Amino acid sequence: MVGEREGFVLAMMLAAVVGRLVLGGWKLAGSLLTGLLAGFAFLTKPTFGLLWPVFGAWILWDRFRQRPGRVLRELAVFAGGCLLPGLLAVLYYWQRGALFSLYEMLYVFPVQVYLKMPSTTEGPLQALPLLLDRILHEGFAALAGALIGLVLLWFYGGRKERRSYWVIIVLCAVGFISADLQYRNGLWEYHRTPFWGLCFILAGGGWAWVLKLIRGERGKLFRRLLQMGLAAALLVLMFLRIPADVRYFALHHSFGSLQKAYLAQYPLPEMAAEQLKAKLRPGDQVYYLGNISMLPFLLQHKLAAPFPYPLFLYMPRADGSFAPLQERWRDEYADGFLKIRPRFFIFDTYCQDCEDQSLASTLKFRFPEIQAVLEREYHLAHKLYGIEVYERN
Repeated sequence: MVGEREGFVLAMMLAAVVGRLVLGGWKLAGSLLTGLLAGFAFLTKPTFGLLWPVFGAWILWDRFRQRPGRVLRELAVFAGGCLLPGLLAVLYYWQRGALFSLYEMLYVFPVQVYLKMPSTTEGPLQALPLLLDRILHEGFAALAGALIGLVLLWFYGGRKERRSYWVIIVLCAVGFISADLQYRNGLWEYHRTPFWGLCFILAGGGWAWVLKLIRGERGKLFRRLLQMGLAAALLVLMFLRIPADVRYFALHHSFGSLQKAYLAQYPLPEMAAEQLKAKLRPGDQVYYLGNISMLPFLLQHKLAAPFPYPLFLYMPRADGSFAPLQERWRDEYADGFLKIRPRFFIFDTYCQDCEDQSLASTLKFRFPEIQAVLEREYHLAHKLYGIEVYERN
């Protein structure tokens, strides 16, 4: 599990499968639970809306020989469960009078901004070879075990076991497709968490079957030694396939403070946050401009601007232009600063994705009115490498 959305989606997928199997006798309850989990998975990451047709097809597969009325009723309950989380979210925004904001975030922002940002690959088809290469490099033994399990199940498994196995295979495919559709983000490892989580389940069953066949019914000494040798080889192979930095991290932080382990990756934001905490008062207003929201999070102080992650205020689209929504957000951000004159302005100049790996020029060219006020009414209170903290005079 990881602290990203995919880790929670994997938990929802597993809970949906287990719930469906356990509540098989309570058809409507099982369908409702599966639908709710699929609905929350969609809200967590929209690419997992693919779970809806997958679980719907599973219900049809299970109830194929029953009367159409019962099948339709169960599908209706499942569909209601899928839609309910989203409807509750819409109701929440409607109650707060913010339906237009929801529309902007769900449609205008993805279409006009996110999908037109610079990308390392042209599309999901172009990213597919790279994704396959990474998967084969990361877990060949797991893929081999899953394939072996599929073959053995086809010859030795019962009807119910085959059905469950095929469901997990399709869910693996959903995890793979979701990872591929996120090609714009650079195919990060955690995007593949649902795929690998389910693939390890298949691999565990496959290799367990192989070890059982090697041992045989009588379990002679040679067979037992062969079984233990293969099991040890699999463990060593899986360990060696773990990246060296992950092995180092696990060795040094598995039995210590998880918070300390996490913050070890962000030493500068942590130091800057601790320095600023010593000067902050409860009513102080803080503005932030930077490429990562870690520093405001560590500060644990509410920002005066509703943009904890202001990347899209200054990052142009692939053609070098800014969408109308970006321009409006930029104006809201700048006008808010000019109006309230916050006590502190935090400027994290480090930007890995920028051409010169710095946001130093961004303040001048994108927010000239803010820079003018900083030069006239603020002074540099702290500077920690690329993190600059300005305080009002």
